[in-house]
Amino acid sequence: MARLDYRVEKHTMILVHTEVPPELTGGGVGAKLVKAALEYAQGSSLTVVPRCSFAAAYIRRHQQYQGLVEPSETP
Repeated sequence: MARLDYRVEKHTMILVHTEVPPELTGGGVGAKLVKAALEYAQGSSLTVVPRCSFAAAYIRRHQQYQGLVEPSETP
């Protein structure tokens, strides 16, 4: 089972950890999880703090989500 651990505090979604089993690695599962979380944050007017290195890298590659990131937490 793949998962993205996160928590919401006030108006901020903190992306903590993305985990994808080895047999699913490279299939885009992690990216789909991060994208879903970012779309939810955007639709809910939440800012994002990417503590997960995978999520931070995804945000760097997909500039349309960079405006969601807390300014002090830009990946």
